[in-house]
Amino acid sequence: MRNIGPFFMRDFVNILRVAGGMLMVAGFLLFMVLLAKLNESSPFSSSGLTGFEFAGALLAGCLFLSLGLLHVGMAQVLHEVTAAEVQTARIRRGLTELHEAVLNNNETATEALLTKGASVDATTQAGETPLLLASEIGNPRIVKALLECGANANGSPPHSLKPLDVAVRCGHLEAVELLVAGGATIEHEFLGKSHVGMARTWRHRGIATFLRGCRKNA
Repeated sequence: MRNIGPFFMRDFVNILRVAGGMLMVAGFLLFMVLLAKLNESSPFSSSGLTGFEFAGALLAGCLFLSLGLLHVGMAQVLHEVTAAEVQTARIRRGLTELHEAVLNNNETATEALLTKGASVDATTQAGETPLLLASEIGNPRIVKALLECGANANGSPPHSLKPLDVAVRCGHLEAVELLVAGGATIEHEFLGKSHVGMARTWRHRGIATFLRGCRKNA
């Protein structure tokens, strides 16, 4: 299966970043509370914080900040490692010039290659078509150009991951609209979820609304 590891690793990296940010905010808020208490009274007075409470709150704040920084650091390392792995995989998996142009989000090169007659449904060793890659990037002009040149909106038949799966998961509404107009199958399920279910899970409300409308009009 194509790129499934990096596909979900990106989500894990984003989760780490969000968690790190939340932990750092929590630590900062704890420090702000401590400062407020210190301004009210001495931390060791009977009306303020006891020495034990002050030390505990300070330790908790430091811990939150440290964990936050650790999460953000881990996210950055994983991002760099994943990017390197993806690049290495791309070199090894038999990309055509059209695949490369799409991956580089190069509209001019993509259109030039299509004009010259590049195979629009060429697949890599993993069964990836240029349209599948374009759907992940989400550039509507490239997606439209590929479809207008006859690209199969449902991708390569043996490939379990379809262009519409990727576009929905990544939140690319324009790409989703173009793919559906180009004949993409809406009822296809990926990892046990329908496209509407995927859009809801990842809070792509515009896509979920659009796909529900397509179902009603079908």
